[in-house]
Amino acid sequence: MPLLAPPASELSWRGTYRTSPRAKRAFRTPLDANKLIDASGQSEVVVESSASSMQIRQVHPLLRGRIEETLDLDIVAAGLRSARLLRVVHTDDDAVVRREEVDFRAGTIPLPEDVYPEVMTPFLLVHQDWSSRQTLYTWMNDRFIARVHAEGKRGTVQVDGRSRAALAVQMYPDFNDWVPLGGMLTKLTKPFLPRYYMWFDPDRRDVLRFEGPYGPPGAPEIVLELES
Repeated sequence: MPLLAPPASELSWRGTYRTSPRAKRAFRTPLDANKLIDASGQSEVVVESSASSMQIRQVHPLLRGRIEETLDLDIVAAGLRSARLLRVVHTDDDAVVRREEVDFRAGTIPLPEDVYPEVMTPFLLVHQDWSSRQTLYTWMNDRFIARVHAEGKRGTVQVDGRSRAALAVQMYPDFNDWVPLGGMLTKLTKPFLPRYYMWFDPDRRDVLRFEGPYGPPGAPEIVLELES
């Protein structure tokens, strides 16, 4: 089932985030955020929507360049559907070293209707109804798509040195999508699943904080914290 589109009243939103490596890593991989992220820089996120479309633009500073990502989505009767992703990696002197463009509408590779690039999910989940668990597919590339669940509850979070009321959301993969575990094993393994942590403003539905891998499990682990 596609995710809900943002309310018609929320036409645009811009946020600036402090970006830093996660203090305690959950994975031991060569992709260390301390060697990638410019902790003195700021990430910028812009979200714009209309009656028929939504766009998310992100710029993340790196120690030796930056990542720019743009996701276009269609708003249809069922909800949000990914349309196009453009991801470009620049060096310090603005040379392009990576460029990835994906047309989700093409249908050449059949994808679920509720598939979304994993790094954009916080800004899509923020608008959802958290009276029940959310299920969706996260896209890393056309050969790596994971079914995930997200659960939210009321809580608090430290942002900019002060405690704020928040909707605390945890997102985790469904291993049964790859290997059938059965009910008992699924219950036993759930506490050990890799998780993404998100905190949303419960009223305005801003993304206050994100903590986890920037990508699939094993990706560089970062913290995004909204600047007030």
